Formats: sequence, C-alpha cells, structure tokens
Amino acid sequence: MRTRLTHSMEVQQVGRYIAKEILSRLKELKLLEAYGLDELTGPFESIVEMSCLMHDIGNPPFGHFGEAAINDWFRQRLYPEDAESQPLTDDRCSVAALRLRDGEEPLNELRRKIRQDLCHFEGNAQGIRLVHTLMRMNLTWAQVGGILKYTRPAWWRGETPETHHYLMKKPGYYLSEEAYIARLRKELNLALYSRFPLTWIMEAADDISYCVADLEDAVEKRIFTVEQLYHHLHEAWGQHEKGSLFSLVVENAWEKSRSNSLSRSTEDQFFMYLRVNTLNKLVPYAAQRFIDNLPAIFAGTFNHALLEDASECSDLLKLYKMSL
Repeated sequence: MRTRLTHSMEVQQVGRYIAKEILSRLKELKLLEAYGLDELTGPFESIVEMSCLMHDIGNPPFGHFGEAAINDWFRQRLYPEDAESQPLTDDRCSVAALRLRDGEEPLNELRRKIRQDLCHFEGNAQGIRLVHTLMRMNLTWAQVGGILKYTRPAWWRGETPETHHYLMKKPGYYLSEEAYIARLRKELNLALYSRFPLTWIMEAADDISYCVADLEDAVEKRIFTVEQLYHHLHEAWGQHEKGSLFSLVVENAWEKSRSNSLSRSTEDQFFMYLRVNTLNKLVPYAAQRFIDNLPAIFAGTFNHALLEDASECSDLLKLYKMSL
C-alpha cells in the first residue's frame, strides 16, 4: 500500500519524465531559446520535481473525506450561508466575534470572508499555508508557484469566470495567504487567477501516477482480483481494434502477465506492465499537449488539464478513475 511519501516519489519520477520529454521536443523544434530555457533546463526539471514532491503536503488524513469532515465541522458552527442573509438577528454563528452586527458593514464584510474561508478547507490551499505560514520553508517563488494548482481564493462567493472555470474550480489559497499570493503573482508575472506554467506538468504527473497506483492498491487490499479488474476494464472500454490504445496498454499488460514465466505473481507482473505501458503512452502525449498549448500555458490561462480532452489518452485515464 502506498503512503503519501511513496505516492509523491512516484509523481516526482513521472514529473521528471514529462519535463525531460518536453525539453527534448522543444530542443528539436529549436524553441528552447525562444522561451528563454536554453540555460534553464536543469532548474526547469528541478522545479517540476519539487512541485511533485510537495503537491500533497497539505492533504489531511483520509484525503478528500478528511476535507469534507473538516468543512462540515466548521459549517455546523459558522453557518456561512447566514452571513449572506438578513436580518442579522437570524445569524446562527456560534463564534461571537464572527457574527454580523448592525452598523459595522466594513467589518461585517471581513467576517463574511473569514467564515467562508474557514468553511472551505482544501488540501492544495493548506499546502500553500504550510510551506509559507506554518513551516516557513525558504522556497523560491517558482517552487511555491508550482503547487498553486487552483487560483480561486477560499473565500470566493459567486460564479467563477468562464475563462477560468477549470483553474478556479477549487480553493487554491486562504485569506491568511492573500498578501503572499499577491506578491507571488507579481514576482512570477502572473495575471489574476492565472497559473504558473510548470504546475500543469505536476498535475499531469499526479493524474498518471495515482490512477494506476489506486488500482494496484485496491487489488492488494483484495477489494477485487486482478482478473476482475481486467474484465471490468475490458467491458467498460468496449469494442476496440488490435492497435487501439486499450489494446496496446491494458490488453498487452494482461497478455504478458499471463504468459510470462517470471517468478513474480500474475498481479505483480500485470501492474508492472500496465504502469510501463501507461507511462510510455501518456507521458509523450502530455508533453505534446504542453507544447501545442504553450502560448496559453506560458500566459497561465490554459483552462484545462493536459490530460483532459477528447483523446484516447484522456479516455484511458477516465477509465482508470471510474474503476475505483
């Protein structure tokens, strides 16, 4: 079973692989100098690796279930929805200092922000808080920018701009780090609610890593057998030709694991081949998506994940996720 540490180390390896592939392709296209990367290939890879190692640093115990539990606890005490309603006498907030009061509108607006902020605990935002405010790590702006996955503040109320709906789909930082994030944007020349370019690589590395890892951990914990998993994947993918992505990745792994005479178990061999096949197909695809969308990524406004499109690679990741 994987821990946060082993998962983060796997993401680091995949992130380095994607970064090297991007740099190699940019060199072939003679674009390294155009983007000012001809003497920065080492820092490029290093920042990606650091981002991958830190990407889950703010996640609570039990992951998303832990986030939900923390938010439920705060909502039952702060009632953020009451902060939007009138009259003020109906405010059910159990913290006296945060209740809305007549004649204190500027202060009431701050109270609304704090209550909204506290009721939107999120692992990525907590990661920013940990590295800057709590642990006071001496990181560069680029290293922190690499883990600013979402660009919406936790106290946000209302609709998000359509141009940034993906980048702002979750809280990315808290009110306590507002000034720090404003300075980070200035230092990295990021527009409001835009993302640091290398964050897309970290995100793709995480998507590739955790999908295969979660399937392997589920088999190891006997939630289902490797045979049940393969037949489910085969049925969910549907009809396919011999040279399809499913055939080259999943079917190939299954056939090799059944025919190989190595002393390792069938399930160990299946996941070994599945991981290798998945990386060999998805890493080059993620690298090419990065290059194809470089202007928007460089500007921080590319409003999608690298592996979120109408391709077979995206479908394969969705298949892995839906199987959990």
